[in-house]
Amino acid sequence: MLPILQDRAKNPAKVFEQMDERKVIEDKMKSERDKATAEVQRRKNEVEDIQRQRNELRPESAIFQEKTNQMMEKAVQFEVWARMKEAEMAAIADMISEVLLDIKNIDAMTKVRQRVRELTARFPLPY
Repeated sequence: MLPILQDRAKNPAKVFEQMDERKVIEDKMKSERDKATAEVQRRKNEVEDIQRQRNELRPESAIFQEKTNQMMEKAVQFEVWARMKEAEMAAIADMISEVLLDIKNIDAMTKVRQRVRELTARFPLPY
């Protein structure tokens, strides 16, 4: 029997525990993906709402220019947010796979833990 199968045969509780952990991770990742999708839609709607408001105005009016500036500002914020979010998600996926591909490598886990701390430090909690 292969060594990895022997370990699993000896300790089925550990296998089920790892399956539960995986399920928790998968559920959390799906939740985060759903939140990100909702945020994308919210930001997109915000830009589209301003654009609709602007399109109802006369181009020569001061409010038209104000709405144009507002729309451009929101569109740029949306683009920057989307690119940052994409980069962060790629980094998180990389960290998860790095640990899962070599689950017993304590040095790799320590390095990933430090990367997680650095990433989360960029987003302090407001309380």
